[in-house]
Amino acid sequence: MSLRIYRDGPGWTNSHVHRWRWTKAAVKFADDTGPPVRQALSDEAPKKTGSLALSIRYRRNTQAGDGVQLFFETPKRYAKWVIGGAAPHGIEPVAARFLHFFWEREGRWFVRGLHVNHPGIERPNDFPARVLEAKRDDIERNFSRAVEDSFKE
Repeated sequence: MSLRIYRDGPGWTNSHVHRWRWTKAAVKFADDTGPPVRQALSDEAPKKTGSLALSIRYRRNTQAGDGVQLFFETPKRYAKWVIGGAAPHGIEPVAARFLHFFWEREGRWFVRGLHVNHPGIERPNDFPARVLEAKRDDIERNFSRAVEDSFKE
């Protein structure tokens, strides 16, 4: 969602709008909303190894012009396939002669030749959508409070 407000013309100098404290209120909204949503994402993420759940981070970006963005991120590249699923596919080595990987659960390296067939992920797990739906009332309440607070002296 984007909201842009421009003040222009002689009538604005005596207006109460110049006292609008949106940036401060928006930052408070982000800081009140972000950490609980991040925690809910971590709680709802699949726990096969727990690595994805532990890697979810929240950050806030305050932009010039009173914009505030909330980001929920993970460095795990496989997260998009957990969320959206993946069709069965072959895997071949790219930067090595043989396929090899470290299996955390077994605590050792495996070497698997020149090709493997990955079974895919048949049931996508769109846990972010479930979390946002579950947190919708809290997010809306925090946002309404931020708008109200932005007009307070």
